[in-house]
Amino acid sequence: MRRLALVFGAVFVALMIWLSAPILIYGAVVPVLGPVLPRPTGVPKEAAASYEWKAHGMGWTWERTLPHGCARWFAANEYAWVSLTQSTDGCNGSGNSVSYLSFAEAITFDAHIPEPPSGEPCAFSKSPSDMADYRRIVAEGLAAATTSAERLVLQYVDNRLATFDGRPLKPEQGGGCSDLRPEERIRPAQHTDPWEAAK
Repeated sequence: MRRLALVFGAVFVALMIWLSAPILIYGAVVPVLGPVLPRPTGVPKEAAASYEWKAHGMGWTWERTLPHGCARWFAANEYAWVSLTQSTDGCNGSGNSVSYLSFAEAITFDAHIPEPPSGEPCAFSKSPSDMADYRRIVAEGLAAATTSAERLVLQYVDNRLATFDGRPLKPEQGGGCSDLRPEERIRPAQHTDPWEAAK
């Protein structure tokens, strides 16, 4: 009977360690093992691994200094996010930015600017002439990209920028303003995730 209780106790402890590993262990171990862990298609070799048990699970981050700013990336298996910041100091500087989450249609301008109070419009606008600066940094990101998934994501961003006509921007939850056209706000999404398309 005592032996059976010890076996059940050992099984219980092993089960609890296995269940709590994502919370207690993965966050510390994953960054160390990152260079040898399998990574999703599209994640470059220099990306750093992380583990967030409350949110995305396994994730990868990397950044590239560009001639006129910085490209910062985050990717999980199912999606990617990129932020392209205009800066004279590469990835150490700050400035106007355009960001994109691959499962969404919209791109977001200046996500660091807080969301306005409910019902208020965006506090800023973008003109078609602003798009030349954004498209330049996207082109620099494309030149620096090393995977086809990165290139597909950036090409999507460039296509959105190319069709921007100065229309009013829509405040985004969490900050910044999106380029959603009025018709895109009312129709079902017609979007193919470029990150997923690269698989």
